[in-house]
Amino acid sequence: MSSEQCYCAFCKHQRRIYTKRHITPINMLLSVLAAFAIMMFLWQEFDPRVLIVFAFCLMVAEMFITIRWRVTLPCPHCGFDPVLYMRNPKKACEKVNTTIDLRRHQASRWLKGKNPMQNLTPRSRPSVKEELKLREASRVAEEMLSRQLSEEQKPTLMNSDSH
Repeated sequence: MSSEQCYCAFCKHQRRIYTKRHITPINMLLSVLAAFAIMMFLWQEFDPRVLIVFAFCLMVAEMFITIRWRVTLPCPHCGFDPVLYMRNPKKACEKVNTTIDLRRHQASRWLKGKNPMQNLTPRSRPSVKEELKLREASRVAEEMLSRQLSEEQKPTLMNSDSH
């Protein structure tokens, strides 16, 4: 089948998504049959206009399958959308935050088995000491880099003076 079970990258709940993104030869065959049936219904004989009907059936099938794939991608529990995340992580974060805020205020969702807040890992910030150590380390690294650059430039100046 064209759907499979997967886990949300954000809330880690299992869900079903459609994996088929585009039409397959079976869909093309069904479009041919649909175009043939429409041709026989409208004109009762073979008509070259059936090619236009066939192209229209192919477009409808492609749109249906692509829209179905795209609609099933966002997580129904937390609202995380991987395609949106790849394009714009900030918008994806805003969408997840609004969905979780909505769920947080719905008392009927608190005790459900698919509560998106139950699997979220708490965000941890570095302690003040760790943050100071990181700043000091980056400052020392910048100083060492600037010393190395200045030492590399000195010999080139001496060589130009000796000539």
